[in-house]
Amino acid sequence: MFIENHLYVCMADSLALRNHLLFKSTLINWKGLVTKYSELKLALTGNQGITIQEYTKKKTDCIISVLFIAGLEEPELIEIKNANI
Repeated sequence: MFIENHLYVCMADSLALRNHLLFKSTLINWKGLVTKYSELKLALTGNQGITIQEYTKKKTDCIISVLFIAGLEEPELIEIKNANI
């Protein structure tokens, strides 16, 4: 079995860092969202032919919905979505 790892680095005070921190804290505080996101990730990883690019694209709508709940503004949500599709 081959396991691939990816390192993601964010600049301090960037939207990318804020996105990741808000996403994490929102999942911690909303257990139903954790279940939804976990189920999505399990379904995607069950597809052995999926590429990292496809995996990222297919998670984007779920991530955007969580970030909307977290309070990100529409322009920020659009920027994040565009970076992931």
